[in-house]
Order: sequence, then structure tokens, then C-alpha cells
Amino acid sequence: MTDLVDTVQLQETGDSLVELFEVTLPAPVSTTVYLTNGLDNGTENIYFGSSPTTADPTGGAVLREYIAIPIELKGIEFNAGGASNRPSLSVANLVVLGRTIANDADGTDDETTLDSILQANDITSNGDLLGATVVYRTTLESKLSKVSDVSGYSPATPVEFPSQTYVLERVTGENNLIVTFELANPFDIEK
Repeated sequence: MTDLVDTVQLQETGDSLVELFEVTLPAPVSTTVYLTNGLDNGTENIYFGSSPTTADPTGGAVLREYIAIPIELKGIEFNAGGASNRPSLSVANLVVLGRTIANDADGTDDETTLDSILQANDITSNGDLLGATVVYRTTLESKLSKVSDVSGYSPATPVEFPSQTYVLERVTGENNLIVTFELANPFDIEK
């Protein structure tokens, strides 16, 4: 991470900040969908390594494909005291638009539509997404992998800024194109 800190302390970095979203759908299946707001033209999926986890059967870092989709997180605040803030997440209406977006996890021709992922998790409305966990990650564009790196990817710990975790608390607005969720800190949710 010191490499990131050194880079952002320069007066001119020549590098772009990239936002990554890992959305773990509500139980019982708990499938994770990887999303990003894309790069320059917003249409290309991007690849970023994940940290080794016990949930990963290989036990090592793996390269994840993040689907380029309109998504934006607003209202993040860090307060030392008082109630935690409730940022909002605006994303393309996945339930309506899911049939047109593909997830290609390893760069080969095994695409699955987002619609089939939602159907497998019995998600038919945006209300069904409530309780999903969102991990918000940020990194620099230079720390991403290119599609040409997919086949020769060697696991390494990803270089990123500290991540934040939220829970989709409620739908605050929706239309055929965009849905907006209010996010909550996982510690603020009653179980």
C-alpha cells in the first residue's frame, strides 16, 4: 500500500482512481457479483485481483472480472463520533436490465447473463436485493490487470486503498434504468 500512498502524494499522478463494487447477494445462496463504473468509455470490463480468503477453494488470490455498468456511490463520510452516515448507491436497474449484461469470470467463452444469476438467487425485484453486502474498493488504474493478463495471471496481493463495507438497507428511488439504495454500516443493522 505504500506504493499507492507514494503515488497519490505526487502533484500529478497521471493515473486514474478506479471504483470497484463487490455485491454479495442476500442469503441463502450469497453469490458475489463484481461491478465497476468502467474506465474511459465505460463499456469494457476490468480485472482486479482479490485478496486470499478462506472462502476461496484455492486459498490464494484470484483475478476477478468486474462488469462495467452505470454505478455510483455518494455521501461517504468518516466521523469520529455520532451516528454513522448513510451513503447512497445508484446503479443500473439490474432486475430490469440484467438480461443484457454478461459476466465472463475468466476471460473465456463461459458467459452467464446477470439475469440468470438473479434468477438462481430468486431475485425478481429490487426489494429482494435488500440485505446484500457491498464492498467498496478503490485502486489506481495502473494496478488493474488487462484482459491479455487473464491467462497468465500470477496471484499477488492486490494494491488498493482501504475498503468499506455496507449493507443495502432500503430502496430510495427506482425507474426502468436506475435504482438508488440507501446503505447502512453493517454494525448498524439489527439482526
